[in-house]
Parts: sequence; structure tokens; C-alpha cells
Amino acid sequence: MNSLFSLLFLASTTILPHDSFIIEADKAVSANENLQLSGHVKIQSGPLTAESEEASCSQDKQSPLFLNVDVRLFIENYGQINCASAFLDPSQHIAQFNSLGSPVIYKDVKLDLYVEASQMSLFLSDNNQKLKSFTAHKDVKALWKYGLSCEGEEAFFHPENHTLTFLRAHIIAKDKLDMICQRALLDTKTHSVSLEHVAGFLQASENLHVIADHLHYLAPLITLTGNVSLNMQLTAGEATLSAIHTCVVNEALHTIQLHPLPSSHIFLKTPYGTVKADNIDLLYEETDGEYKLQNLVLKGAVELANTFSFKDPETPVNRYAIAHIVEVDCFDKIMTLKPLKNQRVLFLDEGKKVQVSADAIAVCYKDGQEEISGKGAVRMLFTDSELLRFSERFHK
Repeated sequence: MNSLFSLLFLASTTILPHDSFIIEADKAVSANENLQLSGHVKIQSGPLTAESEEASCSQDKQSPLFLNVDVRLFIENYGQINCASAFLDPSQHIAQFNSLGSPVIYKDVKLDLYVEASQMSLFLSDNNQKLKSFTAHKDVKALWKYGLSCEGEEAFFHPENHTLTFLRAHIIAKDKLDMICQRALLDTKTHSVSLEHVAGFLQASENLHVIADHLHYLAPLITLTGNVSLNMQLTAGEATLSAIHTCVVNEALHTIQLHPLPSSHIFLKTPYGTVKADNIDLLYEETDGEYKLQNLVLKGAVELANTFSFKDPETPVNRYAIAHIVEVDCFDKIMTLKPLKNQRVLFLDEGKKVQVSADAIAVCYKDGQEEISGKGAVRMLFTDSELLRFSERFHK
């Protein structure tokens, strides 16, 4: 025989020539211009080392290789792929991995990253010496350190950029952050996650960008930017926060900070009226996986318009207030209005024709009753400048 693989040995490991691979096999059989390898098959090429129990290729030195049965591919400086079958084509600088029932699995111990999918493709540089990227298709699932899991239709890993990108993904972070997004980007270098076009407990009518910086198992810091709205449950009923540009969730401090665009405001809408503020902070507590809002702090040019009675939601009222800071104690059901330095809190009840100007105003809800009290120097009539200030804010 004059074929390339005419000298094959069955007893010991046979090393076979190939332009792109170093091939070792316990057994090799030549038939019909093809080569069948079995036993322990080992293939090396650039950053790749593959092992399987069966393999086949043509006797062309540049032919692709087919690996079957318990395929394991080791990628230098990265991770390992396990699958049922693989196809290595050096001329196209690609390796493909198929599930055949059980998923293709990629593990990276260094990055603490686990990915499984029905199919994966790996792309090499033109000289097959460097990993460029790999893709995962269909039923993609990933587990990453810091308790983050992701499911999507496709995933793309770019080692030079240290990023793993998912398309049409479902993101869960320690069962606390649960979102559907069009695109999710995991940055393995900065330990951050970015989500775009997100729908979940935080809604965005335009683009929503989520970054979870320095995630760890107990306290991720999550920053959301875009046109964000937040739905939550308050003592007064369901509330919607809108016109938010930046939302920072700090699980270590149990706080949520909301900020609008510059020169803009955040709006809080409840069944009883609306509130406008420059910034809003929320403090919550967690008990046995349940979240309860403790305090709500509205800051900067706060305007309150109370249009329905707290005691009877069907009864319309016309009450308005201006303050610099409004603190709401959700447990004790006390709302405290405070002014900017050298200014005063203003309160107007149009129905009862009551005007209040004070150093602070406290509103207490107890046993179905509402009690409003002024603090410090209290006047029951606005000055001309206060009346002008009030009319400018509420167009009265």
C-alpha cells in the first residue's frame, strides 16, 4: 500500500501524520480512502487538544476530522468542551460540537463559567494557533459566578474582549433579579453584566441598560440606565415610578436610588395622587426572601398633589404641598416634609381652604385616621412670596 497511513500498529499508540493536527490513536484502520481511529484518540492543534473514543477522517493530510463518543476538547488558557460528537476543519479554522441527545458543555474553571447548548462552534485564527471566539446555539444555558444564571437562544464568547453575549435571554441573579432581555453581555474581566431591552419588574419603554458591577454572592450593585419605570407596593396602594434615567440597587445596603435626566424629574403615581422629585431613595429589608419597603425619601424640589382621600379613595380632594425632602416611614406610616435651608414647607388644602407654612410638616396615618401637624414656627397663611412660589409650581 502506498497510502499515507499504510503503516499502522494495533498494539501501541500510533502517531499519524497530518498538516494541521498531531493525531494519536490506540487503533487505526484504513478502509475506502478513510481512516477509522478507536481506543484512546488524541488530537493536538495549536491551542486545542481533543480526546475521544472514536474518530475518522479521509487520508488527505488536510482533511477534517470527525470525533465521536465522549469527546473532550481542552482549550489552552480557557476551558473544556464535552460533547457527543465533534467536527474539526482546519482549512475553515472551525470546530463544531453537537449534542446528539445530551447537551454540549463548556466549562471554564478560571472564570467559574458553565455553558451548555445543543450546538457549539469554535473559531480559530488564520494559522489555527489562537482562539478567536466560540458560539453556542439553541437551548443555551449558562451559570456564572456570583449566583448568575442565563438562558437564551444564542451566545457568543469573545476571549480577547473577555465577554460572553447572549441574545434573547432570561437572566436570574440569586433569584433576586429576574429579567427578560434582547441582549445580555457578561464581562468576565470586570465581573459585570449588561442587559439591554429589558422587561421584568423594572420596565423600559425605550432602551434599558443594566450593569451589575462587582457582583458577589451576597450583595450585587446593579445600575440601570435608560427610560426606566418601577412598579412597587406602598401602604397607599400600588405605585408607579417613571421618568427614571438611572436606578442603582445596592443589596449590601438594601437601598435603591433613582435619578432622572439632568434638569428633569421623577414622577411617583399612586391611586391617591402624584409626586414629583429630583431624586428618590428607597430603603428595604429582606426577611426569609421577602422584601418590604422600610423608607421612601424624595429629595429636591418635591411637589405633592393629593387628589383622592386616603380614608376614602372614592372621595376627591385637592391638597398640595411643596418641600425639599419628604421622608416616608412605611412601617410607622408617618410622612415628614422638610424644607430647603432658609425656606419653609408649604401645604394647601383647597377644599377646606387651609394654608400652612411651617419649618416641617408631619402626616401620620393611624387606625384609619389622618393627622397633619406643623413643626417649628407655623403660620396658617401664606405670605405673598410663598403664594407666588406656590402658584408658580402648581399654576394656581
